[in-house]
Amino acid sequence: MERKIKYRDGLAKISVLSFAGKKVETPNIAVVVNPNKLIISPEELEKQFKAEIIITNAYIISKTPPLREKAKQEKLHRMLNFHGAIMTDSGAYQMYSRGIKDVDPEAIVKFQVEIGSDVITPLDCFVMPKDSREEAENKVDETIRRVVSSKNMIPSEREYIIPLQGGIHIGLRVKSAIALRNAGNIYAIGGLAPLLMSYNYKDICDIIIAIKKTIPDKVIHAFGAGHPMIFSLLAFLGCDLFDSAMYSIAAAQGRYLTAFGTLKLREIEEFPCSCPICVKYTPQELLKIDKKERTELLARHNLFVTFEELKIVKEAIKNQELLNLLQLRARSHPRFLEALILLLRKHSTWLEKFEPIYKNTPPKYAGVEFWLRPEIARIRLRIARWYPGKHVFIKGLGVAPAAILRTYPLNQLKESKIRVEDTQSPSEAMRQLLKYYYNVDLNGLKALKQGNKIEYVFKKTVIGYIDSTGFPKLTDEGFEILISTHKPPIGRIIVKTKPSLGKVFGRQVEDFDPDLRPGQIAAVVDKNDHFLFKAEILIPPYEFQYSPSEIVAIAV
Repeated sequence: MERKIKYRDGLAKISVLSFAGKKVETPNIAVVVNPNKLIISPEELEKQFKAEIIITNAYIISKTPPLREKAKQEKLHRMLNFHGAIMTDSGAYQMYSRGIKDVDPEAIVKFQVEIGSDVITPLDCFVMPKDSREEAENKVDETIRRVVSSKNMIPSEREYIIPLQGGIHIGLRVKSAIALRNAGNIYAIGGLAPLLMSYNYKDICDIIIAIKKTIPDKVIHAFGAGHPMIFSLLAFLGCDLFDSAMYSIAAAQGRYLTAFGTLKLREIEEFPCSCPICVKYTPQELLKIDKKERTELLARHNLFVTFEELKIVKEAIKNQELLNLLQLRARSHPRFLEALILLLRKHSTWLEKFEPIYKNTPPKYAGVEFWLRPEIARIRLRIARWYPGKHVFIKGLGVAPAAILRTYPLNQLKESKIRVEDTQSPSEAMRQLLKYYYNVDLNGLKALKQGNKIEYVFKKTVIGYIDSTGFPKLTDEGFEILISTHKPPIGRIIVKTKPSLGKVFGRQVEDFDPDLRPGQIAAVVDKNDHFLFKAEILIPPYEFQYSPSEIVAIAV
C-alpha cells in the first residue's frame, strides 16, 4: 500500500491510500452494506454520495447460499456494482452480538480472498468491556495467533486488516500492537461499539492514544465508530478510517443523525438540515409515510449528514483548526466534553510534539479545556526554563518571559484577557525568544535598526531578526554561531549524507533537536557538525523515522 500525505494537523492527516488499484482519501468512512437488506445500493453510494470505500460482511454472504454462489462467480465488485474499494468483515461482531460460534477462522479468510475483497479481515475474538483481564488476554492471544496463521493466505496486492483487541485493558491493546507491529499496513481497533453505546469516550481516547504511541506510522481504522458526532474526535486522535451501519440502524428506529447527536423523528418540529430529504419533507410528512419508505429517506439524510461532517473535518484539518471544531462537537454530550478535558490533561505534552510552531488560524476559546490545548502545554513546558530579562504574569499560565507575548498563539488571542505592556528592549526580547524556541542563550546581543527592520548582532555578526509572528529568523551566520556555542543536537537536524537541492528526506536524518517543531527553521549539519544550510521543518520530527521517502525539511 502507498500512502501520500497531503495535509497535517497534529495527529490528523489527509492522505491518499493506494491499494488493489483503488484510491481512498482519508479520513474516510467505509459505509456498511448488507446485501440481504439493501436500503441504499452500493451503486448509489458511489454516484450520489461519492463513497470511495464500503464494507460488507463476508460471514453473512457465506451463510446465504444465493449470495455465496453469486459472490464466488461474479466477485464482489461486479455483484455489488461498486468500483471503489471493498472491505469485508469476518463476522466477529456477529459472534459477539448473536452468540454465533460456527465460524472457521481460516475458512472465512479464504472465502474473502475468493470473492475478491480488497481489504480482508481475519476473525478476531471480540473482547467485551466487562471481560476480566484474564479473559481478555486469552482472546487477544487467540486473535494474534489467527492473524499470524492467516497472513500467508493474503495475495500481495490485497490489504490485510490487523485487528487490535484488548477491551479496556490498555496493556493488552499495547501487547497486541507490539506483537503484530509488522503484520500489515491497516490496523483496526476492535471492540469500540459497546464503549460508544455507553458513551464511554474516555476509555476510547485512552485506547486509541496508547495504540498511536505504539504504532505511530500505521493507518488506523476504528471499527464500528460511524456516528458523525465523533468524527472530529477520531481524526484528532489519528484515526484514518472508520465504519458503521449507524445510518441504516438509526433510520430503521426512526432516529435522525446530526453532527451534535441523534434526534427522534417524532420529537422534531423543524429539520435542522438542508439536505434534499429535509428540504423536500417536513418531520410531520415523514411520519405519515410508509415505514419502509420512511426508513430509506431517513437513511439518506443520515448519509448526507455523515458525508457532510466528513468534509467539515477534512476542511478543518486542511486549515489546521481541527481542535477548534472538536471543542464545539464535544459540547454535544457531557461525557464527550469530560473525555476531551481528560484527554488533553493527560496527553497534551505528547500531542504537542505534533503541533506546528505557528498556525494561521488562532485557537478558539470555548471553555476550560482551552488552557489544556497542546499549544498551551508547549508554553507551560518552555516557560519553566530559566530566562533573562523582563517577566510578566499571564492569566492562565503564570509568570513568563515578556517576549513570548508576541509569539503564537498568545499574539492571536483576544479571549485570554492578557493585558500587559511590553516595554523590554529589542535585544532582551531577541535573547528571550532564542531561549524559548531553541533553548540557547546568547548574552551580549545588540539591536541595529535597518529601515523598518531591526537586526540583531552578536560579536559584530548579524545573526537575524524577529518576524511578524514573533519568530526569531536566524541568518546562516546566526546558525553557525549557535552551532559553535551550543552542543548538538540543539537547533540542528543532523544528516547521514548531504542532501541535494536543499531537500532533506526522512531516511537521511541521523538525529535532531527534540524541541524542534513543524514550521521551525533549523540548521542542517553533517555528522561532523559542519553547517550545510538552514531549512524549514515540514513534518513533526517525531515522524522523521517513519517517513523515509518524504521530504521532511527544505532549504530556506
